[in-house]
Amino acid sequence: MTGNGYSFAASRLSFVFAMRGPCVAIDTACSSSLVATHLAIRLIKNEECEDAVSIGSNCILSPRGAFSMFAIAGMLSSHGRCHTFDSRANGYQRGEGGAAIVSSSSDKHCLIYSGSSCLHNGQSATFTALNGSSQQHLLRVATKGKMTASYVEAHGTGTSLGDPVEMGSVSGVLGSTGVAVASLKGNTGHMEGTAGTGGLLNLIGTIVN
Repeated sequence: MTGNGYSFAASRLSFVFAMRGPCVAIDTACSSSLVATHLAIRLIKNEECEDAVSIGSNCILSPRGAFSMFAIAGMLSSHGRCHTFDSRANGYQRGEGGAAIVSSSSDKHCLIYSGSSCLHNGQSATFTALNGSSQQHLLRVATKGKMTASYVEAHGTGTSLGDPVEMGSVSGVLGSTGVAVASLKGNTGHMEGTAGTGGLLNLIGTIVN
């Protein structure tokens, strides 16, 4: 009874590690762990906690259910991998993994969040299709209209529909400036609930190295 609800995963960790701050389980599909990091930063800024851990995890225990439905719907790559930003893009490959981000009010850490934003796509051609103008608006809100970048960690699932829209949104905000674009999914597959924190760690690793 205490193992099947979404809320229990987060509360169990708070219980084990004796953490008393806000404890929230978030399900926004692929962006879940990234939204969790966004909210963690807001909680710290609101002084509801000094430190926060946002965690994403994905474990495929059975081919039944989601895996079968995604395959029947034609969403998965017949090549068994995410061909991100590739002419061979024909769907994505599901991946497993876990990743955690520690956010803190302390200034002793090597990286500083300069801004983040969380908005819905609104209406688009279909329920699962992207909206380029919404993505551009999201980027401008997050950067307060002053976006410059040398590297962009993209969602990049490796689909012929999503990748071009995402690249169009990035170029629409950054213009013709030189910027490197990559996605962790080309190496790990789409880790779904872990996609956000995994991508953020990939970004951090790229910056640090």
